[in-house]
Amino acid sequence: MAIESGKRIVLRDETWEQVAIKSATANLNFGSIAAGLTEDLTITLTGAVVGDLVVAAAPNLEAGASYSAFVSAADTVTVRLVNNTAGALDAAAADWTVAVLALGGN
Repeated sequence: MAIESGKRIVLRDETWEQVAIKSATANLNFGSIAAGLTEDLTITLTGAVVGDLVVAAAPNLEAGASYSAFVSAADTVTVRLVNNTAGALDAAAADWTVAVLALGGN
């Protein structure tokens, strides 16, 4: 199997597949998030496809905050910040990095 430039191979279900790894970094500035609520911001990541696996690298988070990331539309990764505290949370603007892993090498 020839491996295309910028791709890796993984073993999945006893079959070798190519996986494309793409990443992007953006400065995200979440607003004030009320207790128990969430806010979504997006990062453009060319080549991201709904269903790709997403890994996000968060800056230092305030106590009580958590996050998730997913491909919400073609070329768009959504980062969801969750306020798990009893009060408002106002995270400082920071650089977030996201990466997608596309099995099949798409």
